[in-house]
Amino acid sequence: MKTWVGRGVLSLFLIFLDFAFVQTCDNVRMRGVLRVDLRALGENVRKIRQYLPQNCQYISVLKANAYGLGAVKIAHFLERGSLIDGFAMANVDEALKLRDADIRLPIYILSPALPDEMPLLFEVNLIPLVSFREEVDRLELLAEGRERSLAIHIKIDTGMGRSGIWYDQVGDFARYIRTHCPHLQITGYATHYSSTATDPDFTAVQHQRFLAAISDESSPKLLLHASSSFGIGASFTEGTNAVRIGALQYAIPRGELVELLHLETVATFYGFVSGIKWVPKGCRIGYDQTYQLERDTKIALISLGYADGVAVQLSNRGHVDINNHHCRIIGRVSMDQAMVDVTDYPQIQIGDQAIFFGKGGPTLDEFAADADLPTRLCLCQISDRVARCYI
Repeated sequence: MKTWVGRGVLSLFLIFLDFAFVQTCDNVRMRGVLRVDLRALGENVRKIRQYLPQNCQYISVLKANAYGLGAVKIAHFLERGSLIDGFAMANVDEALKLRDADIRLPIYILSPALPDEMPLLFEVNLIPLVSFREEVDRLELLAEGRERSLAIHIKIDTGMGRSGIWYDQVGDFARYIRTHCPHLQITGYATHYSSTATDPDFTAVQHQRFLAAISDESSPKLLLHASSSFGIGASFTEGTNAVRIGALQYAIPRGELVELLHLETVATFYGFVSGIKWVPKGCRIGYDQTYQLERDTKIALISLGYADGVAVQLSNRGHVDINNHHCRIIGRVSMDQAMVDVTDYPQIQIGDQAIFFGKGGPTLDEFAADADLPTRLCLCQISDRVARCYI
């Protein structure tokens, strides 16, 4: 296992590479690009912070590689700009990538750590959200053996039914930790809303359960966080002093809060026209011959397929924008290519950008609707074959 000193040496090299790679979107040979507009991200974060209650901490959620956008790059940008107060990651492995890249802000671990991951919480100074007695017992043994303390947050299940101590057992759980786990320091409490976008009434119930569960905790040093991206538009931040923001900072999905705050598109996903050919009327196109041409058709091959993140569900129903022309995907999306009808656009040439979503093309919400998939999934499934470029 690498030591923290070893990680520090590695991080200096990674930071050098980090600076060297910025703004290379136009010069690197690639077949597909996920372009991330850091200026837009920074503006979005500032607008969200202005909307939050005064003295409310902003925890940026960068799990799943920042929804596929590149957690290390985004973490460096947000930390260097002093734009946020901490990060939240799904698990220890994700957090290690940030620490290896010399990210120093607090990192909160949202999912329960597995037993073999727990020593790393101490090694790189991570803050777990704990849910179970067995979990805190293991952490106490590790802390005692190291003769050091560990900051923890108690995760409260207010109705999500996933991780967390049930809301009416929080007092007993906190007393158990303080009595039997002297090396664990409770520095915060958290919960997670299940249905902010679809059921505000139940979200209100969850919020009241959370406030009741922490009513005996009066220390101003405690971090209390319940709301995530789409829970900040109502009264669900009342009684708390931190929020966890993930999708909202990228202006996804579009909705009332995104429009209210005038948040900007951050991610643009595109490939290139790799070939153009005429195919006669009546021919069937692609695997399984799912599309039959109704006229002589000029087809453009696009350099991305479902192995890159172009959902196969877009077959015969999705669109790309090429030179501001809305071009329909025809035939089944292949592993490495897709085909679009460009018959009416003679000016389209090999090498032109084909935008699947983002600036200059369909919105991510339109892309997701055509694919009948959640917007977050559409981002997360963009593969490593697609270059991430930052402007």
